[in-house]
Amino acid sequence: MKDHVREKLIIRLGITKEIRDRDSTYPTISDEEIKENSESDSEFSMKLLDLSRSDSSRLKYLRKLSYLKVWVPSIYRPPKHQTAIIFDWDDTLICTSYLTSIIENIKRERMLSYNRLSNVNSSARGELEHFILNKNDNDYHNEPFYINDNVKNILNITQKCVLEILNKALNIGYVFLITNASEDWVYYSANVYMPDVVDVLSSLTVISARSKYEQKYPGDYHKWKLYAFLEIQKKLNSETITNLISIGDSIIEMEAVHILGREFSESLVKTVKLKETPTPDELYKQLSLINSNFESICLNARNLRIVLEKRAL
Repeated sequence: MKDHVREKLIIRLGITKEIRDRDSTYPTISDEEIKENSESDSEFSMKLLDLSRSDSSRLKYLRKLSYLKVWVPSIYRPPKHQTAIIFDWDDTLICTSYLTSIIENIKRERMLSYNRLSNVNSSARGELEHFILNKNDNDYHNEPFYINDNVKNILNITQKCVLEILNKALNIGYVFLITNASEDWVYYSANVYMPDVVDVLSSLTVISARSKYEQKYPGDYHKWKLYAFLEIQKKLNSETITNLISIGDSIIEMEAVHILGREFSESLVKTVKLKETPTPDELYKQLSLINSNFESICLNARNLRIVLEKRAL
């Protein structure tokens, strides 16, 4: 392609590259690089689904021109692109379902144990039942002996992985944490199970979809999260090429980020879906895989749909 023809295409598409400016274009990273990084001893692998048919011609040219390393006069340069990385919390960065199941099992076991104490008079037993049934769930989480040492060790290395991922995300773009839980729960659970992560949470935008939309849409948690995702558009420039990355365990996040992408004049949408209701070990292995591929995923100049799945035995 001749230089003047190429330049006209760039101007028409609104895609440019500025020397030494990493925010003005996307580096080219191949799918093979992501796949190679996922080929490890981990029991999880990244399944990269083909979305090439849904790529617009503009995005295809963006990837091609990254390879060609095309430069244009500064007067034709559009605003820099922007990146927004959106994380879920429960069962994405912390194994909430597993931890909750432990607490519920302990509560049931305690009730059975107290009911078997035939030598305790009914009045005393009634007081014990009242104490257990009315004990704040947070108190159970606060008692560390409920979690065995193996799980504690896994939670410890998981928080280090989460911390690395969040810091990488903050270096790349805007970072949001959107949850259907309360914001208080995010900070509380982080403080109890991942205390090293608490400080970095203050650098993110934490949005509780439940707190904002439960009253308006009672019971419709899908809609809560969708509207919470759409709030992101208000914080960004709709006319700038926008790189959107959603990481979560639910299909809800995957759908919501694609709807959000339509709010921008041009967008790249990347989704990473984790296994639902993971054990602590499963979550750690998935996050480790994401961590090792994080920059490759975020900076890839195309739409991506990635599903983390267990390798066949």
